Amino acid sequence: MPKRDKHIEAYKKKDGKTYYRYKTYLGLDPLTGKRVFAGKAGFTSYNDAKVSYDKARAAGVTGSVSQKKTFGEVYKLWLEAYKLQVKPSTIESQKTIAKIHILPYFAKNEISKIRPIKYQQWVIDLAKSYAAYKQAISIFNQVYDYGVSLGACDKLNNPYLVASIPAVRREKRMDNYYSQEELAEFLEAADKVSRKGYIYFRLLALTGLRRSEALALTWSDVTPETISVNKTLTRVGVQTPKTRRSNRVVPIDRTMYNLLLELKRPGVDAVFSNESGSYHDIATPRYWLAKVYKSNPQLRKITVHGFRHTFASLMAGAGLSDVQLIMGHSSANMTIGTYTHQTDSSVNRIREQIKKLETDL
Repeated sequence: MPKRDKHIEAYKKKDGKTYYRYKTYLGLDPLTGKRVFAGKAGFTSYNDAKVSYDKARAAGVTGSVSQKKTFGEVYKLWLEAYKLQVKPSTIESQKTIAKIHILPYFAKNEISKIRPIKYQQWVIDLAKSYAAYKQAISIFNQVYDYGVSLGACDKLNNPYLVASIPAVRREKRMDNYYSQEELAEFLEAADKVSRKGYIYFRLLALTGLRRSEALALTWSDVTPETISVNKTLTRVGVQTPKTRRSNRVVPIDRTMYNLLLELKRPGVDAVFSNESGSYHDIATPRYWLAKVYKSNPQLRKITVHGFRHTFASLMAGAGLSDVQLIMGHSSANMTIGTYTHQTDSSVNRIREQIKKLETDL
């Protein structure tokens, strides 16, 4: 009698009859990396079970696992790989965009069968409602290309290839900054609403710090004459600055230094700290600003980033290249002029300009 395969097992049901079943390991799913098994029961004869078992073994993983993957499934796999390439703050930003603008439309669709007409309508609607719509399109393409690398879809079937991408032009706001007189009026109003908010916005306007750079400041960064910018606050914590040039030394005067000292608390390292002694949330300055405008409707509204623009405008007399260095711009495209190394003379010229402004604020 031929030797029977050990993977095929005999068992009995309640009716007392003998049946056969098998379960065998086939390998790893190339898309998910998970172990794949094949199994079946209910055969009335060993030979029937053996035939089925041999077919399953011959087909292997590709025969047992469906290669059909939804966009949402491929997105999850892409995200895990992408996490190894970029900063956590970038991941959080991409996840937010995908959650709001991409996954609601495509998550349940088989990625290889996303129709161009559906994709085109998504692009049109997105361009009308979302200023950074090209970021969402870029994420879609990254996920799709990852699906191609996994064998879940064909590169030539990417609906982007036949879509028409709208060139939506939005008027860039040209007045997102304060004049010296407007800044003085704002700061006077802000001081009556929140002392901390007043100090924060004054700091932005007189140093050009990004909102996240100011929120990340610790007392080791502050001296009576300078602030060292060496980190930035994100939604997932403190990280290195935006670019290499963002590491910089920014001049302040004694008035600004004394105002910052008002915020100092025993045992707390963060300059701008919340009630528990930790960093404020990255969105907190928007709430501070909204409270000022709510209490003072006569003020012209600018954004939090507008105070950085205000600094650039007020410092124009110090020399454009000096302002570029103090603001930590990373390329000549951001401001007109040629970059040089930051020098003591650059810092001193900015400091003199700040002193002139302090007399009027």
